[in-house]
Formats: sequence, structure tokens, C-alpha cells
Amino acid sequence: MNEYRNSLLTSRLLLCISIACLGSLQFGYHIAELNAPQQVLSCSEFSIPSEHATYDETWLGSHGLVQCIPLSNTQIGWITSIFSLGGLLGSFYAGSWADHYGRKKVSIASSVVVTIGSLVLFYSNTYLQLLIGRTIVGIACGVYLVITPLYINEIAPAQHRGALGAMNQVAINLGILLTQLLALRYTDSFRWRWLFFAGVVLGLLTLVMWWNACESPLWMAQRGKFSVAETTLLDLRGRAALPEAREEAREELQGRMSVALPEREGDEEAALPNANATSNKPPSLWQYATGDQYKTSRNIIAVVLVAQQLVGINAVVFYGVRVVAQLVPERAVHVAFGVSVVNLVATAGVATVLDRVTRRTALAASAMGIALGSVGVAAGLVGSHAGLLVWSLVWYIAAFACGMGPVPFLMVGEVARGVERATAQSYGTVCNWLATFAVGLLFPVAHDLLGGWVFAGFAVVSVAFAWWARREHHAERSQHVM
Repeated sequence: MNEYRNSLLTSRLLLCISIACLGSLQFGYHIAELNAPQQVLSCSEFSIPSEHATYDETWLGSHGLVQCIPLSNTQIGWITSIFSLGGLLGSFYAGSWADHYGRKKVSIASSVVVTIGSLVLFYSNTYLQLLIGRTIVGIACGVYLVITPLYINEIAPAQHRGALGAMNQVAINLGILLTQLLALRYTDSFRWRWLFFAGVVLGLLTLVMWWNACESPLWMAQRGKFSVAETTLLDLRGRAALPEAREEAREELQGRMSVALPEREGDEEAALPNANATSNKPPSLWQYATGDQYKTSRNIIAVVLVAQQLVGINAVVFYGVRVVAQLVPERAVHVAFGVSVVNLVATAGVATVLDRVTRRTALAASAMGIALGSVGVAAGLVGSHAGLLVWSLVWYIAAFACGMGPVPFLMVGEVARGVERATAQSYGTVCNWLATFAVGLLFPVAHDLLGGWVFAGFAVVSVAFAWWARREHHAERSQHVM
């Protein structure tokens, strides 16, 4: 047993988790892809990379692609936030699709969809085409946002579930960083479209890599494929040749299911009636959203995943360059890149300690740090203190990465139990998308009306959530709920 447990972090396991995280990387990339180029894309600003060439002489110009697309602030807000509506649609159906077709097949299909959406964005010449492309990409990212944490939770060993689950947020932040890195080179009036083409490359890469990943052994066991599920889990754990390891794998699968596994090879048929019993049928999204038996997990998931957005993270991700440009216009893109680096490093660092602190402590401490950073950002903007603004943004992002970033999606698979897990993941992600849409659409309006004081509102929400997190007591629902 000790030999089995000491071999849980294998190259095969890490490869499958890395492949799954490519979906989260794409989510991070696409959620931030308009941050830097929106001014040159919308004809609000003209930045010419070379005085010795005209746009018509470039490959893009010679193939009928316009230099920019005139857009109002309201239209920019819709193009930014329509991504969330697409994500909402994808997340709404992702849980049922994943339960019916499997985690792997749905991820492969999403890779095809995101590639198509990125191509539409690359070739867009009108406002409507941009809306369509962002919606398609959003649908795929909505599916990824459900599948990735669900898949990681199902294949990760219990003692490493927190650290490996945090890789979902690390990958999101890596995607955001990749966007900002490419923006340093391509944010000008000639080359901004290549930021969209990078999404095509990422989609094709994810499509190819998913063929090398395994299906979730827990999903296969729930479908009655017990022998294949055990073999797959042993492959992930690296102990396929040991008889005692097979028994451990059986116990692990059975411990996470509400059905008994067959005692002998070939007994799958005998177990199928239990596996398909009504009590083991996954609830629909409507049943989960209304059923009294799911009330505790449902309320926790909704509060945590809505709060993750209402503390203002996507005001920074969507509009950070525009906010910083008010005080340091010549360095706004560089500041956004630096903040993304901090985000990635802090998230990767906190992943090593997530299994050593309670989820409640991580969330409360993170929310209080966000509140302090938000106050600093507000003060910097209102008082025109560029240094205070930049360092407060760094503090804000680091605080978010230490809890409010990785913990909410990690919690869903811990709060929800058994066959309700995929549906709960969809429910939580839908809640998150609704909040993301609200922030993406309303922040430009609120910022125009309130200026820097809008960040004071994020501080109030953060303090309120920290208070909620400290008083919640639901550890009985999971070994690591908070």
C-alpha cells in the first residue's frame, strides 16, 4: 500500500493534467485578448510600426482585412462581455455533455469549436463578425472551464488534489500572461489580428494533445466500464503490474462512487443495474438548482464563484491597460504584462501550500488582501498617483492569486459528491459566467460615472465575502471544503 501511495505523482498523470490545462490556458488567453489591442482595433488610436510601409502593403492589408474596425465604448463593452454569454451557454450544457459523452470527447469537440471561433475573429471586418467570433470562442471556453477542474479532480490523488487542482488557475494565468507577452509585439495598427491567430494555433495544439490523454477512470466506472477504469487508474498511478495496487485502485474508485465495483473480471454486467439506478443518475441542471438535497453545496458554490468575479478581477483583466493608461499611457501594456507575471508566479507558489491550509482561511485572507489592493487602486486613480496605482495593482493580483483565484473552482469538486459533481461544476461555472458578464459589461459604464471610486466598491464586496468565509462552517461536506 505504501509503495502504491508513494507512486501517485507519475509522468502519465502529470501529462494528462497538463493536457487538460490547455483548455484553461485558452480560457485565460481569450478572456484577456482584447485588453491590450482594443484601442488600435477600434480605430481609437493609431500606432504605426514602420514609417516606411503602408498597411495595404502588408499580408493582412493585401488580403482584404481592414486596418481597424470603428467601435464605440458600448460596442467594445459588448464584444468583451459577449464572450461571457458564450461561456455561459457552453457551461450550461458542458456537465450533461461530459456525463453523456465523456470528458475527453467533449474536450476534443471544444478544441475544434475554439479553433473555428479564433479564425472568425482573425478574419473579422465588422462589429457583427467580432461578436460572432467572441461568442463561439466563449462557448468553447465555457466547456473547458467545466471540464478541466472536473477532470483534474477525478484523476488526481486525494493527498495532492489541492496542488494539482490549482494548476487550473495557474494555466488560466499562463494564458493571460501569454496574451500580454504577444501584445508587447503585436499591439499596433498593422499586426493586432495576429493575436487572434495565436488562438487558432492554441486550439489546434489542444486538439492534437487531447488524443494523447486518457478518459477519466471515474467517469468510465460510473458508466459500468469497471475493468477499463481500474486499468486506466493504475496507469495514471504507475503501478499497473502490482496485484495489491489493483486492489488499491478498486478501493479508490469505489470510495468516490455510490455503487459497488464487481469482485471479478467480467462481472461488469452484474454491476450495471446499480450503476444505472435512478439514485445514481446525474441530476439535471434544473434539478440541481432547485432540489432541496443539493441546497447546501449549491449555496456555497454560488456564493464563492460569484464573489470571485465581483471582487473585480476581470475589471483588471478586461480593462487593465485602459485603466493604467490614464496615468502612464506609454507603459500601460508593459504594466499589464508585469501584473500578469506576478499573477502567474503567485498562483504557482500558492499551489504548493493549498493542501496545508483550510479553504476558508485561504479565501478570507485573499479577500482581505484584495480589499486592501482595491483601496490602493482607487486612491491612486483619484489622486493621480501612478506609483500607488501600479503597486496596488500588483498587490491586488497577488492577493487574488493566493486564494480567490485557485480555490473556488477547486472547491466545487469537493463540495459536490458522487454523480452530482459534473452538474455542480456546470452550475458553479454558469454562476461565474453571469458575474463575469455583469462586470465586463458594466465596468466601463461604472468607471465613466465613478472614476477610480469604482474600485472602492470592489473593496466593499471583498470585505463582505471575507466575513462570510470566516463564519461559514461546512467542512462536514468534504475533507477540504474550505
